[in-house]
Amino acid sequence: MGMEIFSWKLLHGVVPADVNIQAKGIYLSSRCNCCSESPNRIPHLQALYVAGRWNQWWPAPTQVCSSKSNRRLAPLIIFWEIWKARNACHFDGTPVLVPAAIGQISWWLSRISSAQSKLPNKGLCSSSGNYFAGGQSKLRAQRHCRFQFVRWVVPSSGWFKLNIDGSSCGNPGLSGGGGLCRNDSGALIFAFYVGYGMGSNNRAELRAVRDSLSLCRSFGLSTVEVETDSKLVANMLNGRSHPSWIWNPWLKRIKNFKRLGTFVFIVIPREGNAPADSLACSGRDL
Repeated sequence: MGMEIFSWKLLHGVVPADVNIQAKGIYLSSRCNCCSESPNRIPHLQALYVAGRWNQWWPAPTQVCSSKSNRRLAPLIIFWEIWKARNACHFDGTPVLVPAAIGQISWWLSRISSAQSKLPNKGLCSSSGNYFAGGQSKLRAQRHCRFQFVRWVVPSSGWFKLNIDGSSCGNPGLSGGGGLCRNDSGALIFAFYVGYGMGSNNRAELRAVRDSLSLCRSFGLSTVEVETDSKLVANMLNGRSHPSWIWNPWLKRIKNFKRLGTFVFIVIPREGNAPADSLACSGRDL
């Protein structure tokens, strides 16, 4: 359970504390792991924040709590750290260490302050209001969507375009590869798919490149644009990365084919490589 889900459950009073579990007819010990006295329930989490060491630390002016938005977010972060400490004590037997929790809270607030300083309109939570009042959060996450149109483009005159892909179910697992080659008018020259047995996605992708270049040689194609949706494989074939030695057998065979013509390796979005992906899945399922 992440902080966003925890905050929603906290605001609605459905955090899986012992008292809520007991309300469902499941009998558990009601001893609190934090103080070993009060029952383990949501109001007690709030009491731990209001009483004891937390309210001694929080009112003190600190650099990370200088902004109003940080002071509004701090209760949620404190409850979250108390909840994690409670679970560590309850399930792993780890003692509750208040200084460690305070350090983690300070780290959270420092990261938030750093992120806010980079925003164009400062103040992640500029509106006033208590984040725990009325059971509704005032914090609104902003998502910025960027759209990209993806389509297959014919190669330049006299060139051929080869789309390849590798697939592995489980990674590693049953793997396969496939691809298709078209000319500068979009006509299909060849298509293939083959099963590779057990292996990873990257291994299947490299083997699909090797098999497709072998087919290009068989068809007498020497000027080919090779499109793949694997940036890792494209960087290896373009010499932009230092691959592990385990890929050397496949890379050496691919380099031997590259000497026989002009091959350009290009990274494209996965959505633009759908036909090759379908063929690779067919090879995987052989």
